[in-house]
Amino acid sequence: MSRTLLGTADQLGFMVDDLEAAVRSWGARAGIGPFFYFDPAPYEIEYLGKESAPLWSAAIAYAGTTQIELMCQHDDAPSVYQDFKKKHGEGLLHTGRYVPSPKAVSDALVSRGCKMLQFNWDGNKVEDCIYLETADHPGALVELIIATPARLARAELLQKLARDWDGTNPFRPFAELSNMT
Repeated sequence: MSRTLLGTADQLGFMVDDLEAAVRSWGARAGIGPFFYFDPAPYEIEYLGKESAPLWSAAIAYAGTTQIELMCQHDDAPSVYQDFKKKHGEGLLHTGRYVPSPKAVSDALVSRGCKMLQFNWDGNKVEDCIYLETADHPGALVELIIATPARLARAELLQKLARDWDGTNPFRPFAELSNMT
């Protein structure tokens, strides 16, 4: 019987300085795209037990079944994003897993000695995702992401778009996806 609570990573999350430049680089060099971006907006979180609202933007695409998330924080509000940026600059921040209940998996990981750093909610303080520190080196954070039917359907759509991508228009507004469902 396996002792792992995590399984295969569904997402790789990278901190970047310039979202559009990073998207264009991933597309040109790795052939990954198209990326769909969220404009900068306050992101309601609880970081180390205190509420914060970093100004945050992101772009997502798929490489096979793995989501590539590029993230940029645009202010100094406390968050895992800001901490990583100050300590390491750009790079791999976390691996993400879709799970039915981030809180349940988080509780199990905390009982094994992992540290919960950040709780993100959907605007209603309803469970959305949780960041945990699992080891003492950069990129060792784990993000537990609630696997809603809508989120999983969006993942399937993005995977199809990635398979069919012809290399053009790598940086697209996230709102475009609502016209494709």
